[in-house]
Amino acid sequence: MARSLEDVKNTLEQDGLYVSVMGDDGLWIAADVQLIGTDITFSRDICVLLACGNGQWVAKFTAAPPSTCDIEGSLAELEPRVRDVFRSQRAGHVSLWEAFSNVVGDPNAYLNSGVRDKRGEEKGSGVDSQE
Repeated sequence: MARSLEDVKNTLEQDGLYVSVMGDDGLWIAADVQLIGTDITFSRDICVLLACGNGQWVAKFTAAPPSTCDIEGSLAELEPRVRDVFRSQRAGHVSLWEAFSNVVGDPNAYLNSGVRDKRGEEKGSGVDSQE
């Protein structure tokens, strides 16, 4: 079954995650956030879900700066992975890196995959990651 970005957003929010829409082709996802001032939302451990074109997406999890761990797939494939990584993080009170390792496998195998967006440009997560 094809999933829309709005479906994925709603499902992740029902799982207790903070989800913000990033234009027409992305989501910003975090387990917990801090509000800085009145307009800035901050989290050390996030995942950004971005469209790559041809029905493919990439989930970019924060890693040691400036790196990300990137997984490619369809929205239907990535939604449970994103959800399970954050569930693992919460259940084990571990870093996102450790949770990613528990769910997906060796995070080093997914570091900086060089995923490109619909225009062929490299897409970064747009975040300063965990220390």
